Amino acid sequence: MADNRPLVKKLAIYAENVKEIDLHNVKIEATRANACTLQMSAILRRTDTMTHEEILAMLGDYVDYLIANSSAEAPMWNIEKVRSGKPNKWNYIDGCMITACLSLYKTTGDEKYLRFSKNFIDWFVQEDGSIKTYDPKEYNLDNVNQGKNLFTLYDIFGDEKYRKAIETIRSQLATQPRTKEGNFWHKDIYPWQVWLDGTYMAQPFYMEYETRFNKMQGCIDSYKQFMNIKKHMRDEKTGLYYHGYDESRQMYWADPVTGCSPNFWLRAMGWFMVAMVDVLERMDEQLYNEYRGIMAMLKQTIEDVHKFQDEETGMFWQVMDHPGVEGNYLETSGTALFAYAVLKGVRLGYLPKRMAAWAEKAFYGTCDKYLSRTRMAVCSWTASAWWRVLAARITATALWPTISASRWSATMPRVSARWCWLTPK
Repeated sequence: MADNRPLVKKLAIYAENVKEIDLHNVKIEATRANACTLQMSAILRRTDTMTHEEILAMLGDYVDYLIANSSAEAPMWNIEKVRSGKPNKWNYIDGCMITACLSLYKTTGDEKYLRFSKNFIDWFVQEDGSIKTYDPKEYNLDNVNQGKNLFTLYDIFGDEKYRKAIETIRSQLATQPRTKEGNFWHKDIYPWQVWLDGTYMAQPFYMEYETRFNKMQGCIDSYKQFMNIKKHMRDEKTGLYYHGYDESRQMYWADPVTGCSPNFWLRAMGWFMVAMVDVLERMDEQLYNEYRGIMAMLKQTIEDVHKFQDEETGMFWQVMDHPGVEGNYLETSGTALFAYAVLKGVRLGYLPKRMAAWAEKAFYGTCDKYLSRTRMAVCSWTASAWWRVLAARITATALWPTISASRWSATMPRVSARWCWLTPK
């Protein structure tokens, strides 16, 4: 079996920057989830089919293009922030991108990825361990995600400021509000709510810290939070997990009996699958029952999600169990997350090898549907799409050839992420 992890990693970085193409109307439209709408128009004809090598080159070049034109003050993957004139802040989006760059350094040995990552993080991290624009008392789990990169930089450079910054972020989790059963609230402004997203944002950092620096004292706590999610947020009929859970049942979207949100949102499922893989990677195997408990949950989840894989394209629908419903679409980021979770899980021995074919189908299917060598003149475009949250996905193992930056083409689905809460009509 060919090693396709490099390709999937690049797709994960590229993923949500691709926009859905309406070939009949030759018009491309994108609607942002934060209600800031951007339209762009182009004439596009798909007349060629790319080889796997060409896909690799295109995505590799795209990543290099991003880092060559980005800084901590003005990252291209958050171009709408730059154009607004607002200063960049410590955030999970950047955390994903820097994780990807550090993975590329580890894989290729190319110092440019390490230099970029260090310079980016150093703009935020001060000598005393404080982090510019980050306030632990904001109690936002999204802000924990970037902290994973501090472990890597500390291991490489040994600079104590990274170790101090790790403690700064850990201090947030020490007092993070929790549900009565012990799960972190996703944000302080969302009381009593647990989101699947939060497992990815916080639990890998939490598990690594507890394993490395706290004699594993918090590892069982992390494990129990996963089990509570399984208890309250898994649908027994489909095996899928609801995006959100409100222990108080007060939110408009919360089911009065279960407390869960109405739908199965693909990207949320993607975060959750990746969270399990990344936590297992950081978990000590001497926690025998807990280690195998999360592994079993991961395997079952992948089995259940696979049932909803589109047979023709290999992709997944944004609202997973409503294929073909008006407004729904075959979504790139969640599909890439699935590919990441499965291929990494197979590589590390958490999942059976037979599952790799499912991930390869998802990856190549997305490429076939959304990637093109033909770059057309676009009136206006943005890098604001959710692709950037996937930047950390696949651990690559091959060199990244480069091609002209003019050879990538961007397209993106038109439906808002608000679908995670809405019931399809």
